[in-house]
Amino acid sequence: MSSLDRAIAAGHQKMDGDIHAAITVYQGKISARVIDVQQKIAVAESLDSQLPVEAEACPPAVEDILGTVQTEIARLSKLYKAAERALLAFAARHGLSRPAGAPSVLETALTLSLLVFVEGGVNSAFFLNAHMSAGPLSALLVSVLISATNVAMSAAAGYWIGRYLDWGRLAIDGDNVRFARKRALARVQLSAFVAVAALFHLTVGLIRAQETLHSVNHSFAAYWQLLTTPESVFLVLIGSVMTLLAIHKGKHGFDDPYPGYGALQRSVDDLSAKVAVLHHDNREAIEARFGKTQRDTVKHAAGAEKAFTQYNKAVTACHTSHRALQSLVSQAEGELRAHVAQMVTLFAVGAGVSGSLTADELDQLCTLQGATALEIPPYKHAPDACQFSAVLDHAKADALGRLGDLFVPSTTT
Repeated sequence: MSSLDRAIAAGHQKMDGDIHAAITVYQGKISARVIDVQQKIAVAESLDSQLPVEAEACPPAVEDILGTVQTEIARLSKLYKAAERALLAFAARHGLSRPAGAPSVLETALTLSLLVFVEGGVNSAFFLNAHMSAGPLSALLVSVLISATNVAMSAAAGYWIGRYLDWGRLAIDGDNVRFARKRALARVQLSAFVAVAALFHLTVGLIRAQETLHSVNHSFAAYWQLLTTPESVFLVLIGSVMTLLAIHKGKHGFDDPYPGYGALQRSVDDLSAKVAVLHHDNREAIEARFGKTQRDTVKHAAGAEKAFTQYNKAVTACHTSHRALQSLVSQAEGELRAHVAQMVTLFAVGAGVSGSLTADELDQLCTLQGATALEIPPYKHAPDACQFSAVLDHAKADALGRLGDLFVPSTTT
């Protein structure tokens, strides 16, 4: 080998060394950006490992509620059927073809109170007109006391006596001694009440006729005076009318007019109400369980949404840094190509040879794209809470349907 060939070979070695040195310099320029991208990827991967596991919509267990209801409904159903049979047997024995009545006690109390104040108002007007009291308030107080006594006594008679006047008359065994004695006792009690009520109203009439509240004289002359005093006669009549109305209301307004019939009907109604309450309470219990599960699911989804948002922000930071790295690499590669091309040209001129690198050769020699070959974590989406809600709503509807099915036989059989 000549000295010229050895010089050219030495020049090639020096140029190769200079090119590798230049590549190393440019790699150093982008290394900081590469490290930044790697750090951001590490942060994103760390957040990825902390993401909550995608939960499934797990409906709450309601088998314990349905089991308890099934046991209780079976017990109530037996009691309901027994009470219904007792009601039908009572109606058949006593010849009752109508349903048992269930009057409003509140309405009855209001009606009786109205009777008290109507009779008391009439009495007080007549007493005040006769100057038998110190003033309107005193007259009203005495009159209301009289009317309250009349109405209360008459209503009690209607309830305790009037309801037994025909007791057992239409029964299959209507000639039963027990029924006959009770009817006979009721007639005696009614006769005694009529006598007491008549005496009471006559006394009120005499009070007005004699115009005194202190001493009333019961004599033929006193009764004649009552008959000749229109105000007294009106007081007796209005009191008697209130007595009849109160007796009727006492007989029909507190319970069924036939003794024992209303109690059996209330027994059936109470059991039916208990079934309704059982259904309502356990429906609320099932809805409460599903409501809690729904709230927990929404809370979990909200927490997951926050974690996924933080993770996706980290992924976005990785992409931003990676794009900056790609831009820096493209710029460095352009500068490196120009620098290498210049070095090759200077070498060829110095060596007295002709030659240059093609574009493909420059790209192959000056590539820095290996620095950008970094795997960026993918974007991820939080689970959809609406999907969980739909599953829970379907499960709740199924549970409520099963609950309703348990109550169908209890009132239809």
